Amino acid sequence: MAEQTNPPQLLTTLEEEMCWKLINSHNIGRLSLQVGHRIDIFTVKYVVERGHIFFQARAEETFSSIVVSRQVAFEVGEVHQDIVKSVIIHGTAQWYPHDINLTAEHKAQSFLADPRIMNWVEVIPEEISGRQMSIVPLDEMNR
Repeated sequence: MAEQTNPPQLLTTLEEEMCWKLINSHNIGRLSLQVGHRIDIFTVKYVVERGHIFFQARAEETFSSIVVSRQVAFEVGEVHQDIVKSVIIHGTAQWYPHDINLTAEHKAQSFLADPRIMNWVEVIPEEISGRQMSIVPLDEMNR
């Protein structure tokens, strides 16, 4: 009689603590927002402070549509040899056309080397979720 083996668990949910650990261990993420009748995704350099996401943007960039459509999704992911992790924050974005109160260290980490950039965007999390997916070669899945 053949021994039964449990198939690998391909998709698991990350606990909130693990989600924040992943968010805090990176500084590049993707912001998704509605611009007119389209959904756009932008890569941003960010920092986390007080449990909120902060990044800078030029006033002429599409990010200014945050003033109208404040609901956003923010994603951070990482890929390893045999697993992929992804965390998504759904929240409300706030556009600040002036300097904001961040620690000097965080301002230095997120600062883009363009003196015309004086606008900040803050993403206020309302919901956070994360998943981990195992990468299993096809020949192993068919066993």
